[in-house]
Amino acid sequence: MADTLKLLDQALEIGRKELRALETGDVDSAEVLCFERDRLTNEALQNKGRTDFDAKLERVDGLRELQKQITEEARKLHSQLKTEILSVKKKTKVFSAYGGSLRGGKKFANRYLNKTG
Repeated sequence: MADTLKLLDQALEIGRKELRALETGDVDSAEVLCFERDRLTNEALQNKGRTDFDAKLERVDGLRELQKQITEEARKLHSQLKTEILSVKKKTKVFSAYGGSLRGGKKFANRYLNKTG
C-alpha cells in the first residue's frame, strides 16, 4: 500500500518540478523529468498490492490536474517559440533584400548577347 502511494507522491513532486522547469523555459530538464514522472506513474499503477482506493484516486486526480497545468505551460512556450521563429524568418528576408541591394544587381540583362562567339 505504501509503495504505490509513495510512488504517486514522488510522481507528483517530479511533476511540480517539471512545471517549474517549463515556466523558466528549461525544456531539456522538463523532458528528463517528464520521463521520470511517467516511469513512476506507470510503476505505481501496475503495482497490484492492496492500496486505499480513495488515497490512490486522490493522487491520480492530482496528477491529472498537474498534467493540465503542464500542458497549458507547454502550449504557451510553443506559441512563444512559433512567434520568435516567424519573427526571425521576416528579419532574414529583410536582411537578404538589403544585402542584394548593397551588392548591386545586373545593370543590363541582354538575352541576345552570345558570350561564346
